[in-house]
Amino acid sequence: MVFIAKSQTTRQYTADQMATLIADLHSAQNGDVFVLTTSGGIYKVDSAYLAVDAKITIKAADGLAKKPIIKMVQGGFASQVDYLIRFTASDVSLTLQGLELQGDSTATKYAIRTAKMGDFGNYSGYSDPNYDKQPIETYDLTIKDCDFNGFKESSYGYAINLYPGTLGRNIEIENSTFSQIERNGIEAYLNTTEIKAHGYWQFVQNLNITNCTFYNIGRAAIEIRTADTASVSGLNKLTINHATFDSCAWNNSDLGKYHTLMIDYVQATITNSIFTDDVSDDYIFRLQNQYTDVDYIGVWNLGNGNGMTDTIQSDGPVNHVFADNPMYTDRLAGNFTLASDSPFLGKASDGHALGDLRWDPDYNPTGIPQTAANDQLLFYSKGSNIYIKAKDNNSLWGEVTLDNLFGQVVYRAALNGTTQQTLRTNLKSGVYIVQLKMDKGTVLAKKVILR
Repeated sequence: MVFIAKSQTTRQYTADQMATLIADLHSAQNGDVFVLTTSGGIYKVDSAYLAVDAKITIKAADGLAKKPIIKMVQGGFASQVDYLIRFTASDVSLTLQGLELQGDSTATKYAIRTAKMGDFGNYSGYSDPNYDKQPIETYDLTIKDCDFNGFKESSYGYAINLYPGTLGRNIEIENSTFSQIERNGIEAYLNTTEIKAHGYWQFVQNLNITNCTFYNIGRAAIEIRTADTASVSGLNKLTINHATFDSCAWNNSDLGKYHTLMIDYVQATITNSIFTDDVSDDYIFRLQNQYTDVDYIGVWNLGNGNGMTDTIQSDGPVNHVFADNPMYTDRLAGNFTLASDSPFLGKASDGHALGDLRWDPDYNPTGIPQTAANDQLLFYSKGSNIYIKAKDNNSLWGEVTLDNLFGQVVYRAALNGTTQQTLRTNLKSGVYIVQLKMDKGTVLAKKVILR
């Protein structure tokens, strides 16, 4: 007998097809791609969450001006769904790209939650003698260019909750933002009771966080903890590189202290990152074991103007600490772009600025010279608008595109033959690369900051 596997598919959904998307996920095959096509569209989650029971990708369509929004419109209590996305099978993977995940600001518990013990029908309780003492669920998770905000259920409120009894093999989070979250941005916690009951120690093989920003987080931005024994540290690994943390841990009093990071008995490497706050009793992090390495970080209390170096708790080495004001553009509005004279520019181990590189005004991942036609064009921006004028009054013909700092085209317009043109992009604040493509090729590639 010959079995023919279903072919992998790519499917597209507008915002009013959310019910179809949710239904299609239940029959997903490994490799399927689900594309959200409505720019800035609200994909509503109310009575059913998005289930992950295969190896799938959910992403924004290419070229959208605004991220599609997966939004909870009610939630958090018994008869309603508690999460936007939930893993519902073992040996699965999820890739999210170019999306915004949004709670309802009052009652949503989780954006993403891995399945808990008992979800697959082979476990009846902590005392079950037949339990095989292995995590029930294994998974991979990749998140690229996504925003998480508004998860505010009063006693919960997490962006990502990696539940005990699940094993994350490889978790990659990059170019993403976490904000307005009641408790933890990312949590993976395995307590002593669970370890003694089940005999397993590993729950996050590799968690890598790169070019991410965390701000206005009620508890810890990241809480990765296991039982109080250093013997398990090498099994669970966390790497944070080029991240920006601001105003975290304002609602956390564990152990009598406030911590932006709570990393206990996990092998952690934290580099090239910025930690800022404006509350005097907040601690930057607690790193509890010798298997941690902190190097090249910037710290500052924006409330009282001190370096916060006394708020670092680490059993491992901490080197190259820069205590100074990073000079954010507008942190209260979520714009952490560093000023042109910020003391954190060029201070990272790789020669770039400290913190999330999306906020580095000198970072140009395209490699295209930014001054190719500065002698031919007048160019400036105001708000979300960009103004271009030819100095010699020649007509502008061709095309203009705006890329974000990760090479994704987020705006495209034709040059209409006039000597000057206004581009009304309606893009949110941030750093973009403008490219003018005319009959002689790309004549200008210039970085612009929209405020």
